[in-house]
Amino acid sequence: MLNIYLDTSALNRIFDDQSQPRIFLEASAMLLVFGLIEKRIISIVSSDVLIYENSRNPYSERQIFVTSVLRKARVIQTLNDSLAKRAQEIEKDCCDKSGGINHAGVATGGRQC
Repeated sequence: MLNIYLDTSALNRIFDDQSQPRIFLEASAMLLVFGLIEKRIISIVSSDVLIYENSRNPYSERQIFVTSVLRKARVIQTLNDSLAKRAQEIEKDCCDKSGGINHAGVATGGRQC
């Protein structure tokens, strides 16, 4: 079974304003992913970071939904020193000129800044 890790923004995408075509397509794709998770065709990976970020979500409906998705995880990545160090390395390597993070680079571990 394929394990996937989705960041907080992906898990919440279905709640975003879908009047923009790109947002609508991303939300539709996430609904398909959630269906595959529900049918156990793919498996979601949760993490201490996702659980923490979700706990800080001010929208209870979104928080409840994301919690229900994360409870389906068979793997939970705990935060440890080596993971924190790697995250700092990726952040350093993938900052663009404005000081922001290139999320595609972070997600893949690549250097797509």
